[in-house]
Amino acid sequence: MVYLPQGQKDRWLSLEKNPYQEAGFPFKPEEVDANYEVMALLLRDFRDAGVPFLLSTDSFGTLLPGFSVHQELQLMVRAGLSPYEALRSGTVNVAVFLGEDKVAGTIEVGKRADFILVDGNPLRDVANASLVKGVFNHGTWYGESELARLLSDARKIVQPN
Repeated sequence: MVYLPQGQKDRWLSLEKNPYQEAGFPFKPEEVDANYEVMALLLRDFRDAGVPFLLSTDSFGTLLPGFSVHQELQLMVRAGLSPYEALRSGTVNVAVFLGEDKVAGTIEVGKRADFILVDGNPLRDVANASLVKGVFNHGTWYGESELARLLSDARKIVQPN
């Protein structure tokens, strides 16, 4: 929440409004929780039918892009997908969907070398994907200290005081 503008936080934290409905999300959190098993079943059925799906979280309700995606990975695994299948939905599947699978989505000779270095094996525990030690993006390495500085700068933009 520290990376959100104050107005957005105020809206989300308001006790007088339902942030889900205000953002156009038609269900209350308890309704989403009650329907989780149905959503998990659908995800498994889609997977079993060969339907490709993409990892992504929108910015509505109380979802914060970049952070909520790690929760989505864990929910996919909880729903019955393997960590590999969940991670693939945010790498290979995205590259295929965007028509960039010849240049991105996997680490191979001749492809862009964009990757996230994590502390721990996300194939054993997908939660390890959130333990980011560094990012290599467009030819530039961002280590832990640089990532911390970028997050600090982002926080200062939305909370200048």
